[in-house]
Formats: sequence, structure tokens, C-alpha cells
Amino acid sequence: MTEQHLAVVVLAAGAGTRMKSSKPKVMHEIAGLPLLGHALATASSLGAAHVVPVIRHQRDLIANYIETYFPHAVIADQDDIPGTGRAVECALNALPSDFNGAVVVTSGDVPLLDVATLESLIDAHLAGGPLDAPGSDVVVARRQPHARKNLGIRVRLDDPLRVA
Repeated sequence: MTEQHLAVVVLAAGAGTRMKSSKPKVMHEIAGLPLLGHALATASSLGAAHVVPVIRHQRDLIANYIETYFPHAVIADQDDIPGTGRAVECALNALPSDFNGAVVVTSGDVPLLDVATLESLIDAHLAGGPLDAPGSDVVVARRQPHARKNLGIRVRLDDPLRVA
């Protein structure tokens, strides 16, 4: 896939209330960077034409961080309508109207999601699956909750989800 046919959306609009902190969840640091910094660095390393973080909670703080360290990113603001689906819709609306490519949706609070995993996910999307189509509409990466040794994202190439 050439980079002009790829967009990466990074969801970072939530309040992170379970953290019980005044700091936005995505701004908590691990290994010297905010969680969001790791997610945006991974997204940027894919060479995507568009990296679109979606923000809302403590917008100015997060926007300042993005503008300082990831100036190529196009910030999408989530409005008052809650939910992940709405966040993705806001991101898609921030893409150029003529964009026609794959969109990878990641989370701003998953710092260990790496480039190789996302590349595998993109490859699975482009390769298609058992539905005899030249690509799947949606490919979902999921964690195997019973796998105690590897709690990371696992790409299931054998059962992509197809949305009609």
C-alpha cells in the first residue's frame, strides 16, 4: 500500500475516569512519553498520508502536545455526541474529501501496539479473507483474553469480519 492510500486514526477523546486523575489518561507517561505519544509515534511510523488524533477531554492540553511533537497530524475534535463510533466519524470528516484508502483505527491509550502488528493488520485487510473478495471491508485485531503469556493484540488472519 502506498502511503497516500492510508490514514491512521488515534482515538484520544475520552476522559479516562477510571484513572482517578486530573490528568487525561492519554497524557500519563510510560517509558518517558505520554501514552498518546507512543500511539502517535507508531501511527507516524507507518508512513500514512494522514494521522488523525481525535480529542475532546482537556482538548487544549492534548492539542498543544500534538501540535508540538506531531505537527503533521490533523486534529479532529469530537463534539458532544459520545462514543467510539462518533469519534471515528469525526476523524473521517477530517480527512480530505477525495481520500480513498484504508483507515486504521487505534487507541491513544495502547502504547505497546507496534508497527509490525499494524502492518500485519493492514496486510490482512488487503489480502482479503475466506469470502472470496479482494480485501475485507473491516479487519479487527483482538486480544485473546485467556492467553496469559501474551496479552498484546493478536491479528487473526483466518477470520476477518466483513461488513456488508
